Amino acid sequence: MTFMEMFNLIRRNLIIFLLTALICLGAGLLAQKAFLQMKYENSIFLVFGVEDRLKGGDPYENLQAADQITESIQGWIKDPSFQKEIAGITGNDFSIKAKKQEKNNLLITFNTADLTANNSYKEAILSLLNQKISVYNNNSDLQINLASQTYNLDENRYLPAVVLMLAGLFGLLIGVIFSYLYEKMTGKVSFLKEISFFFSTVRPFSFKNEKHLKTGFPFLYKHLMSDNPGNQLQILHFSTPSKVLQTMFSEQENIKGVTELCIPDNLQDVRIDLPTVLICQPGATPRGGLDYLSELNFSRLEIVVFDRLKSQR
Repeated sequence: MTFMEMFNLIRRNLIIFLLTALICLGAGLLAQKAFLQMKYENSIFLVFGVEDRLKGGDPYENLQAADQITESIQGWIKDPSFQKEIAGITGNDFSIKAKKQEKNNLLITFNTADLTANNSYKEAILSLLNQKISVYNNNSDLQINLASQTYNLDENRYLPAVVLMLAGLFGLLIGVIFSYLYEKMTGKVSFLKEISFFFSTVRPFSFKNEKHLKTGFPFLYKHLMSDNPGNQLQILHFSTPSKVLQTMFSEQENIKGVTELCIPDNLQDVRIDLPTVLICQPGATPRGGLDYLSELNFSRLEIVVFDRLKSQR
């Protein structure tokens, strides 16, 4: 199936295609709302500094103390009682993770599905942590200083668009398949190869529409009229005759008569001894009719296939 054949298949069955695509897109929207939850990864980056209030302290010793204090505070946060206290303050219970970075740096992370809950949870963590640090400072000779930076990352920020895009593409694919199945169920051919299947020894002339017929008409005329002493021609069609094609043949000086027949209405009048042009159109030409005509031994047969052919009847 070429791109143009797929495009024409969609065009012929536009209602089926659009309904199928919209249903799939709607299903994607429902699935997104039902199963896809927004997920935010929330982080609090903490930096601890320590000062010895009594001795002033060596900067290196202060850094060593901050390193140890950071490990202690990491233990505070991992303590289930700390997390339970945060849950009691906020009314939410999120799993908090604490990971020590270099020396005196600590990274706290937790996942939520609500930005409002994110902010209240962060405030509660920092507030409780400052309270515990304040108590520690009052009961020791060390002064712990805390600097913090918070940020949110929407982990699924691109996922809704991806889900809708996939649903749309799936809808397009299903729409094409359903369009093809509909034409197959109604007994129509959909593609040029299907027409060629019935007449394996004949290579069809394919045109977009009647306006493009002039490009291949000279060869078609020469081929049909060679070795044709009667100078007569028979044009067969199933439901959509080409008046343009009939007119073009009738205007040739060497042709004495052009007979146009609708199959199967005039099936009994078909003559296999005359050079014959069979007009076909995907989506309109019946398979059964092609199967019957393929059994007839025409003296000369050419098939003209139009992608779009307006009915003249």
